[in-house]
Amino acid sequence: MKLNIMNWNTGITEFLNNKENCSQIIEYIKGWLCNNENAISFLQQIVYKDKETSSNEWKVHEIFTRLQNEMNSKGYEIKFYEQLSSVKMNKRLRFVKMMTIAMAKKGTMKLLEDEKFYPKECPMNRAIAVKFNGISFLSIHAQNDKDNKTYLEALPSETDFVLGDFNAGNYPSENRETFNEILKDYICICNMPTKINKNGRRTCIDHIFVKTEKVTRCANLIVHEEIQLSDHFPITFEFNLEG
Repeated sequence: MKLNIMNWNTGITEFLNNKENCSQIIEYIKGWLCNNENAISFLQQIVYKDKETSSNEWKVHEIFTRLQNEMNSKGYEIKFYEQLSSVKMNKRLRFVKMMTIAMAKKGTMKLLEDEKFYPKECPMNRAIAVKFNGISFLSIHAQNDKDNKTYLEALPSETDFVLGDFNAGNYPSENRETFNEILKDYICICNMPTKINKNGRRTCIDHIFVKTEKVTRCANLIVHEEIQLSDHFPITFEFNLEG
């Protein structure tokens, strides 16, 4: 039996006013999950709630409501943390709460809530840890700039996989040395360009770390450069449960 795994920073918070783009992102995720057996998606930067300046109240965003309703109708569920922090949206006078989520068929994944599975003293909405068909995953959206180093150093080694947007990599950058020192019991199987910057430059900031003893059971990793709905590309790969 093999697991099909997706990781993707959807960048949805950058497209809140672009309903067509958000719809295409949701349709792609839904199609991939429904067309692959034993599939799980880890998604970063999903908008959950937004705050209107007029009422000063937080409300579940229509994008998240649609995603949840459509996946529930097909027998899938979403795991996430409610403990969220506010993020100011560029020059707009509004705030959103974004998160990292996991999606899979109902009853196939369990939320791991013990703090040992998460980066210590870091915002909980940026990570999700689950067990899926007996395999444990930590998906992250690392912090930026000066907070990135602290986040990387706080990553635990408690799950079989650590995957997501690390905002760092083994290329000339401020936190290159820190990145190369993390997760010593793992092997990174994705060191390819996964993001297009505004200047068109491609960078390697999304990664898949696998426990060393399980790396030979991974196969068919693909960075889907044909899917340009976000500034990040989706990444998919397979994992064979039988070693």
